[in-house]
Amino acid sequence: MHGDELTFVARQDPLTVWTLVDGDDSSLYLLSGFHVVNRIGYLVSSVRLPLDRSHRVRLESVADAREG
Repeated sequence: MHGDELTFVARQDPLTVWTLVDGDDSSLYLLSGFHVVNRIGYLVSSVRLPLDRSHRVRLESVADAREG
């Protein structure tokens, strides 16, 4: 992501930005906030995260769901 897309995300309220990253365990994660390392892309929510909170959400793949 670069150019206009990155400019758009950088202008958003940081408490509404989530980063999709490729984890070290080959899983995908959504991290609250603006991150650069292993970044795949960004999502901007309409709801602000409380200032004192951060979240890390592992996204389950179809293969994970079948195994579980």
